[in-house]
Amino acid sequence: MQKFFGIRLKLLLFAGCSIVFYAVDAQDFSNAGKDFWVGYGSHVAMYNPNGTINDTSGGTQDMVLYFTSNKNASIKVEIPATGWVRYYTLTANTVVESDSIPKAGADDARLTTEGVSNKGIHITSDQPVVAYCHIYNASVSGAALLFPTNILGQDYYTLNYTQISNDANCYSYCFVIATEDSTLVEITPFANTLTHAAGQPFTQLLNKGQILNLLGKPTGQNGVIYTGVDLTGTHIRTVNTGNVPCKKIAVFCGSGKVNIMCGPGLPTSDNMIQQMFPSDAWGTKYITIPTKDMPLNFFRIMVKDTIAVVKVNGVTLNNLINGRYYTFAADSPCVITADTSILVAQYITTEDQCGNTVLGENGDPEMIYLSPVDQNISNITVNSTSHYAITIHHINVLIRTTDVNSFRLDGNAYPGSFKILNSDPEYSYAQFTVNAGFHNLRSDSGFNAVAYGYGYHESYGYNAGFNISHLYNYLTVHNPYATPNTLQACRATPFKLSVALVYQPTEMQWDFLGNPNLSPNSAVDIKNPLPDSSFTQDGKMLFRYTLPGFYNFSATGKLHVDINVFNSLQDGCSSQQPIGYDIDVVERPLANWHLDYNKCVNDTLFFKDSSDAFSNNIIHWYWDFGDGSFDTTANPVKKYAVYGDYNTALQIITDIGCFDDTVKPVSLSTYPFANFTVNPLSVCQGAATKFTDASSISYGAITKWQWDFGNGGSINTQSPSLIYPQPGIYNVKLSVYNKNGCEDDTIHTAAVYAYPTISISDLFVYEGNSIQIKPDYTGTGLQYRWSPSIYLNSDTAAYPVSTPFDDIRYYLTVTGSGGCTATKTVFIDVVQLLTIPNVFSPNGDGINDKWIITNLEFYPTADVEIFNRYGQPVFHSLNYFSKPWDGTYNGSPMPVGTYYYIINTKNKYIGVKSGYVAILR
Repeated sequence: MQKFFGIRLKLLLFAGCSIVFYAVDAQDFSNAGKDFWVGYGSHVAMYNPNGTINDTSGGTQDMVLYFTSNKNASIKVEIPATGWVRYYTLTANTVVESDSIPKAGADDARLTTEGVSNKGIHITSDQPVVAYCHIYNASVSGAALLFPTNILGQDYYTLNYTQISNDANCYSYCFVIATEDSTLVEITPFANTLTHAAGQPFTQLLNKGQILNLLGKPTGQNGVIYTGVDLTGTHIRTVNTGNVPCKKIAVFCGSGKVNIMCGPGLPTSDNMIQQMFPSDAWGTKYITIPTKDMPLNFFRIMVKDTIAVVKVNGVTLNNLINGRYYTFAADSPCVITADTSILVAQYITTEDQCGNTVLGENGDPEMIYLSPVDQNISNITVNSTSHYAITIHHINVLIRTTDVNSFRLDGNAYPGSFKILNSDPEYSYAQFTVNAGFHNLRSDSGFNAVAYGYGYHESYGYNAGFNISHLYNYLTVHNPYATPNTLQACRATPFKLSVALVYQPTEMQWDFLGNPNLSPNSAVDIKNPLPDSSFTQDGKMLFRYTLPGFYNFSATGKLHVDINVFNSLQDGCSSQQPIGYDIDVVERPLANWHLDYNKCVNDTLFFKDSSDAFSNNIIHWYWDFGDGSFDTTANPVKKYAVYGDYNTALQIITDIGCFDDTVKPVSLSTYPFANFTVNPLSVCQGAATKFTDASSISYGAITKWQWDFGNGGSINTQSPSLIYPQPGIYNVKLSVYNKNGCEDDTIHTAAVYAYPTISISDLFVYEGNSIQIKPDYTGTGLQYRWSPSIYLNSDTAAYPVSTPFDDIRYYLTVTGSGGCTATKTVFIDVVQLLTIPNVFSPNGDGINDKWIITNLEFYPTADVEIFNRYGQPVFHSLNYFSKPWDGTYNGSPMPVGTYYYIINTKNKYIGVKSGYVAILR
């Protein structure tokens, strides 16, 4: 970022230098404004055939106003003297048409007579708008672009046309409107008016909204042809009264009805009205474009000095008329240049005249004041009106050849429609045919445009818009990176102010009206100011004065600046000149960019600028990619040398020199490699399995582990342990991530086995017999181990056979899948069978003297009872093995005979034995 802001510092220093060498054409005033004055100019339909004024209906003509803007606006139209008022709401980039201006009764605004009236029509708006007026009726219409009050001047020369008409009651006219009270106006008519002589100056004091109207005197009639004087060249200016400075006025001129012909023919005529450019807002270079379908046009070039050198396509004109204007006709583009300021008007001819026959009876005269090429516009919405019965609409556009591709008509580009001027290849022009309605014209740089149309014996036409260098005195806003050609600053962005004057004042008072959004906002009074630079324009020396310090406006909207300049002005008009300006403070640009990329691969990156310049255009981009590399394209392509984390900065600069920057991270890291170990690989049910992360990454770090244990459970610790509640083979998945979300995963298995089960009961076997041990098992992959192995036919068989000689307990260990074991013991009771003799001979010979019961010693608790044949007990023993029966009873030998016994072994396998035994002697 240090390198990036280093670039910014250098640019700021460069911008500071550019202020010093700033060209004079950088500050202009456009025809968009918030305050206008207009009058309802003379029209033939206002009069009855006998020349009296039609006060009943007001005439068949109507006057309407059109408004457009690139902002939503609330507009008020009023006739202050009568109280008539209307309100309109304008939606941005559309056109609003007003109600008809009153033409009869108490609110009648028509200018039907010569002299002073209170009929000024006042237009105000809360946002800058472009305004047009249109006076029309059947076949007699005229339209004009209106100038806002802030760009009006104090000195004017009227430019009309030769007054010939096919109707009586038609006058060449001009009128002046006062924008302030106590405005003293001096008029020198070029020709006789109804009440004033040609060449005789006179003055008139006007208050705000008052109009002085002059009507050229009629000169005669020849059949259906009526003639009158041409007021072209009438000089109108304001003069000072004592210490009161000269004041701004609005001046209009035109004709109630006039024809423009080249020879005999049907003398159809049309109404004309235009608002005059102040004389010190004229230019030195104009380029004309023929009107489509009626290509032969007449042109008048007004000059202030008879010595002015004027050239058309490089050829010097020498036929100055009345010491005031040149005229010529042309049906192809012309380049008009002069060594001093001039005014140019273009005229459409009468229909079917001068070779303009392609439209039959469509079209008729119209007058359009052209703008110099340097007083261009870059964004305007025009109204191709259908009043009255207009059916054909055109728009002429003049633009620098290098800017053709940026031009848009209603959002569409038409580069193929433009033709390069042979006489000046630096410029190209186009003639567009459009439908009725409003149309938006826009380009990245300036263009000149004229909107016009035709109907049956009918036409309209007007200059689409302009910027004029105002009175050679103008304010300049210096933003951080540029000096715009309009009064624009950006919210929360420092700017400087300077003013250029044609004189060196003795004092300058700057007043910001304490605007709370401005910092600082206090008034500044500079006595005996010194200019910081000077330059020459149109042969005039201008001096630039820069206000010290930077200013900052915290909101969007209008910043009004009043400058009072004390000195003697040119023409000795006043020793004090108040100058008022509105600075348009727009939203500062918002730098932004986006990048759709795979953060896990170091690949080519396509950066996309997504900044918002709002109403302006971005002209410079400065990228610092955080690795020591830079770029100045809008959408750069970049590949980093290595993976890493980079702070990428973008600074944008708009066409008015405002800037913004933003910093966003770009992070490139490799994919991780997921791996882990399972210890042990298999476990028995109830035992824990340990999962140990063994993942790796070549750049950066692994920041997240996500385990899926395959049984619906998950966890995000790095190396977890888990006891599976159920046996099974589980697919365990590990997903690893770095901070950028780069992910890899792997799957290993973990085995959980159930313990085998053994079910068996103790057994018995009779002595000398064999028995197979047959437990019940559950489990898989079972292996068996019997211990001890004595008496067994196999110690690894599931069901071994035992032939025991004695009681024995075996220990069984069963090992199933996964090495899970279970143990069990089984006891085999070896049952000794009794051998009970049924005879013995207790005769003392030592042989068979006792009744010996074999194996009864294995049952030491046996109960032995002997009975005689009468059932009488003769012997009883609970420990027979220690003292067997010797054939006696109470010590006395028993007689030979048969006796009966009952032997209760108290053993579940032998039970009770009974029988008889015989005593022999």
